Formats: sequence, structure tokens, C-alpha cells
Amino acid sequence: MKTITELIKNIPFIKRTINEQKNTIVRNYKAAESNRLVNDFVTGSDNINNAIRNGMAAVRKRARYLWKNNDYVRGVRTKNRTNVVGAEGFKLQMQVKNNQGELDQIANDLIEDKFKQWQKKEFCTTAGVLSFVRVQWLLMDQLIRDGEILFRMHRGRVNDFGFSLELLETDLLDETLNRVLSNGNAIIMGVEYNDHKKPINYYFKKFNIKDESSSSMYYRGSIQHTIIPANQVVLVYDPEHSNQFRGISHLAQVMLSLHQINGYEEAAIIHARAGAQNMGFIETAEGAVEDFVGDDEDDDGTPIDYFSAGEIRELPEGKKFNAYDPTYPNDQFSDFIKSVLRKIATGLELNYNSWIGDLEGVNFSSMRSGLQDERENWKIKQTLFREGVLIPVFENWLKMSLLTGAVDLGVSEFERLNRPHFIGRRWDWVDPSKDVKATVEELDNDLTTLTDALAKKGIDFNEWFETKKKELQKLGELQKLKKDLGIEDKPKPKSKDDDDDDDDDDDDGTNGKTKSKKFNLNYSS
Repeated sequence: MKTITELIKNIPFIKRTINEQKNTIVRNYKAAESNRLVNDFVTGSDNINNAIRNGMAAVRKRARYLWKNNDYVRGVRTKNRTNVVGAEGFKLQMQVKNNQGELDQIANDLIEDKFKQWQKKEFCTTAGVLSFVRVQWLLMDQLIRDGEILFRMHRGRVNDFGFSLELLETDLLDETLNRVLSNGNAIIMGVEYNDHKKPINYYFKKFNIKDESSSSMYYRGSIQHTIIPANQVVLVYDPEHSNQFRGISHLAQVMLSLHQINGYEEAAIIHARAGAQNMGFIETAEGAVEDFVGDDEDDDGTPIDYFSAGEIRELPEGKKFNAYDPTYPNDQFSDFIKSVLRKIATGLELNYNSWIGDLEGVNFSSMRSGLQDERENWKIKQTLFREGVLIPVFENWLKMSLLTGAVDLGVSEFERLNRPHFIGRRWDWVDPSKDVKATVEELDNDLTTLTDALAKKGIDFNEWFETKKKELQKLGELQKLKKDLGIEDKPKPKSKDDDDDDDDDDDDGTNGKTKSKKFNLNYSS
């Protein structure tokens, strides 16, 4: 016998409603639900270009403000400069081969030498004031701060190599210019694209150097544009969508948190300073005469009295001093700051401890683990910089250098000669001795090659080989000279550590030390 509930469920319109509810539950994501708990969860337009177009100018201005005034952001700048570019910039290692498939050392050495010469400030930029290393630093700054790298390549009679760079500010590329052209192309945020999303022209706001002599903007009134073909301009950004046409500051996701924590710390510092100064208020007892004058008055005419350090005064009759003793910042201040900064470090893809310099409670294992992820992120940025900046610059430099004869290897040889490899900065570990031992073991067991092992340290094998060969030659000459002069090498005195090692021989006879079985980086002559 069916219950009343079962009978009701079989009524057609109720049965249909129940089935629809079941289907809805199956079809929808809970994350797509709309209720009072998620009213502030944005579900508007998700077009990336609309978001960038509407927010680019404001985000860029705020990023530049933080870049100038925020101490944490200054640390972000330093971290990216030193880890992505490094003190000496990327190192060029040519890999040109001859018809026999072997490295063409003559061509490689010549191109490397000439490219190194071009990197001097006299040739690198049209202004003649920045070397290529300093250009790389500035471009890295621009990528993090503005979200884009922008420069123009000048070809022709600009110098002996026929090639030079002009650095450009990203706000000159007019993001407010958006229209469809009669030829079917579209200008999107200052860049003209064809149907295949390939850049054709760049539209820059006209800029005169005289504008820098005053407080005027780059433009006044109606904006006029200078159109530059795409083959002369390099625009680099890190896209997060396949249809993204401009970049956004890498500080965008953490910008508000950085601003708020800066204000929070400022307020805490003011409170701490006020507490250290023992400020207070003078209260007049009820019925007492209001005859207190003080040393000064504020804007409202209220008397102010100043006290010097170590001074004790007698207050007028009927006056009472009430000390103002703010207890903030309290014990929770430091933990709260750390919590917020860890969140910001995640958004900036930085290791919190190395960014802030907070090594409290950090051990070797946790530090190494955090640095591994961070360094992989540096390598990703190095790849972006290498593909977006270094390769286009080198290819255009090589073409013009072959045309001008600065690299006298023949214009027809461009394809064969265009084999650059840029080595980025590499890092030592917290305990480098362990990594050296691990590398030697890998070499012993044929798990890596000397070329790869050196490359991990940012060292070019060919340069290392030539340097090592010269060292061995010099050492051989020194040994021969000593022998001719009858000078014998004095035996090295035995240290206490050596005595201790003799007592702790392992079964393998290594005296407790790790020794390479078949590979030794310390060659002797």
C-alpha cells in the first residue's frame, strides 16, 4: 500500500518538478550557485581584454607609485633583477657548426666577441648611455612593474653594427585606441592586428623630448599618433589567455594588500612613537578656574604644553595630568604581518623567507624546499626574457652586422650562423658542498655530462675548457721553472683534522670523505 507521500510524488506536475530539480543538481557546479553568501563574488564579463583595457592605466599608475614608495616592492625589484638577469646579464654561447657537423669555433668566437663589443653603451642604445646589461635590468623592471617590455629596434647607419635599441615607456603605446580599420584589421589597445592575431603596426602617442623639460604630460588635447611597423617594435608580456593582446602589472593581484599593509604598519609606527613620547591630556577639575595658558595653541585654540625629557612640572591648582599610553602594536602584530606577507609572497611567486629576510625558525630542509620552487620560477621568467627579448635582439643584430661587415662571415651564411644560446644566472645551494658531491657522483655514474653540469652553474663548457687548458699550460711552465731552479715543493703539513680522519677510516679507505672514483674536476699537470 502506497503512502500519501508516494501518491503525491506521482502527481504529474510534481513528478516533473522533482525530475527537473534532480537534473539541475547534476548539471550545475556548486561554485556557480547564486545566493546571499556569494553576492560579492563577481560573475560579470570575463573577457580578458576588456578587463585590461578598463584597468590598465589605473593599475600601471598604482604599480609605479608602489615601485617608488613601497619598501616591500623595492625588494621585489631587487629579487627579479638579481635572479632573472643577474649582475652580468645573460651570457651568449654560440653553437654554430660547420659542414662536418662539428662546432665552428672560429665563427663562434668571432660572433661572441663582436656581440660583446656591441653590448657597450656606445652601440647598444640610440642614446648611448646604457650598456646591454643595464638595458636588461631596466626591461626586467618594466616587465614586473608595468606588465610589459617595450622597445624599438633601429637599423641602418646608427653605428658600426647598423643596429641599436630605443627603450620606450609602455604608456606611450595608446591603450585607449580601439577601432576597426577599413582594411579589415583591428586596432586593439594601440596595436593593429590582422585576422590571424598577428601584430602589423604599433600606434604610439606622439612624444617630444621637450615635454620632459616641464611638468606637462606626453600629450595635450587630442592625441596624435606615430605609426611604427611591427618588425621594428618588440612588445613582451606574459599572457594568461590565448586571446590576450596587452600585459598587466605583475603587482596587480597583490597591489591592494601591499597598500593596506603599508597603511597598517604606518599606523602602528605612529602609535608606537606616541607611546614612547608619553603624551597625555591636562584635565581641569570641576569648578576650577580655566586659567591654563600652555606653551602654544592648536588650530582650534586649545592650549598645548611641551615637556622636555626628564622634566617634572607642578601643574596649576585644579589641573590633573592624564597620560595617553597606547598599547599598540601588541604581541599579535608580528604574527599578523607575517601572515599577510606570506600571502603576498605567494601572489608574487616569491619565497617569503628570502624575500623578507625572515629566517626565524627556518631549517636547512625547509629553506631548500622553498628555494627550489622559487628558482624554477626564475627559470620560467628567464625563458620568457630569452625568447621575448634576447633572441629577437640577437637575430636582428646579426643580420645588420653581416650586412655592414662588422661580422665578416657573409650575409648568405645567416641561417647557419643564427645559432645562439643564452645562459641565464644560476645559483649555489644553501650547502654547496653537498651539491658538488652529488654532481661528482652523477658524473661518475654517467648520469650527466660535464657540459650540462657546468651549464647548471652558468658556465660555458668551451670557455671553461680553454681557461683550464691555459691554466694547465701555465702550471706546467711553473713546474718546469721550479725544476730548472732546483726548487722542490714543500710537503703540506698534516693538520689535526687529517689525524682525526686517519682514526676514522671507512671500509672503502676514503677516510670518511667522499671521493670521485673516475672523475676529478681538480686536474693536475
